[in-house]
Amino acid sequence: MPTFPSMTAARAHLRGCVVMVAAASVLLLLAGCGGQGSGMTSGSSSSSGAHGTPIVLLASSTANDRIPQLQIQITSLNLISDSGTSVPLVAAPLYPEMIHLNGVWEPLATGNLPPGNYTSAAVTLGSALFVCTSYESGSGLQTSTFVYGQVPASSIHISVPAPIKVTSTPTGILLTLNVSSSASFSSCQGGTATNFSITPTMTLTSVALGSGSSTSTGALVTGMEGLVTSIRSGNSSFTVAGADGTALSGPTWQINTDSNTIFQGIGSLDQLGEGMPVDIDVNPQSDGSLLATRVSVFDLNTTDLNVFTGPMNFVSSVNPTFSLIGQQQQGYLDSTSYFSGAELIDDRNASFLIAGPPSRFSGLPFQPIFSASTAVAGQNVSVTSQVPLFPAGALPASTVTLVPQSLNGTVRAIARSGDYTVYVLKLATYDTFPDLANQPGESLAIANPSIVVVYAGADSRMLTANPIAVGNVYRFYGQVFNDQGVLRMVCLQASDGVPL
Repeated sequence: MPTFPSMTAARAHLRGCVVMVAAASVLLLLAGCGGQGSGMTSGSSSSSGAHGTPIVLLASSTANDRIPQLQIQITSLNLISDSGTSVPLVAAPLYPEMIHLNGVWEPLATGNLPPGNYTSAAVTLGSALFVCTSYESGSGLQTSTFVYGQVPASSIHISVPAPIKVTSTPTGILLTLNVSSSASFSSCQGGTATNFSITPTMTLTSVALGSGSSTSTGALVTGMEGLVTSIRSGNSSFTVAGADGTALSGPTWQINTDSNTIFQGIGSLDQLGEGMPVDIDVNPQSDGSLLATRVSVFDLNTTDLNVFTGPMNFVSSVNPTFSLIGQQQQGYLDSTSYFSGAELIDDRNASFLIAGPPSRFSGLPFQPIFSASTAVAGQNVSVTSQVPLFPAGALPASTVTLVPQSLNGTVRAIARSGDYTVYVLKLATYDTFPDLANQPGESLAIANPSIVVVYAGADSRMLTANPIAVGNVYRFYGQVFNDQGVLRMVCLQASDGVPL
């Protein structure tokens, strides 16, 4: 696949669709830059018959930490049986952002499939984009967005490594994007000398439903972001418009609760309101339904509400501001505009929060604090703001919540500290923490930004093929804290790593 020169968009504060575009015929750009359509609704049928086997389509990715955002437009996805029958799995556009799904899963759609033995797949994509961010001496902070207005069919690769057997039992089907094989660029600085390519490389595999646990590879799903669209208190359920997509598209999740569901920010389901932003952990059940284990509401004010989620790439020491790479955007502004790249956030009046139940952070050998005075570039956050239009300056934040992220690196040491196994993780130089640390004007200095101390407790899911060993590369998923100049992660999950 040939690479294409880019047009530069290397600046820290981007709005609208400031992009580097490559395609013979440029179509409407991805998600909010004009693309429309509706993703499958949870519970709707994805096949020609409504009496097939229930399926849950999930998305995930395998990635190192070279790029902070990658989004694709899936316009169709068909499974093909060993008899040659083609059955649609996705019939309306979906717009998943894949980096926040590095090593974790998220439901894209549910539906029904005829029983059969599916051995191959066919997919078509519309547009696709990825973002890079880097601090370069002499040039400053660079944030560039690379876009294909239309991904050529010859650049798309999808495989089914093992037959997907659909019987009468509800089935999970996992779509995984290999990010390293899907996006490349010669420089984050952009300009006409920069070459890039987007060659989406995906696999489809069957996965177990209803078996999520701390030791299994079942579909335990964390950190789903969205806005509540309806509540059915009578049957303890509610509906959420997922943050992947635009105001006119994206997944819709029917979420069930029970007596074990933990609520944060509200006391119970009865206090949940339409339009509220939620951060949800779910466990897909054996019947394909989604049972919430945790529901968090960060902001109760739904007037002109907007939610932006992604990593910070600059935290100012001069003004109460930081810039955010917008992996996901949702809310009032989503119907009028969209940003890809970095948005400047004013946090002077914001409440700083931490996602997850308090029990997750108890008994640690350090104090897990997240505040305006401890925030550093590289941390993953979710920001709420109530504005009807993008302001001329920084976007005023109401809440800034620390949310989990994946880090890929080499384990340099293993020890024990109380109830925790401690891993010393060495990051690649291009990772956001070492690459963006100690920029001029940054608020805090990190003693060694290439090192993250990871704490795995009894509830951490250890999904590596073999026990973690010193010298090997792994991905750890959890929240990263700045503890007096030392980066420390509270680990939710560990999985096999991606080559650096």
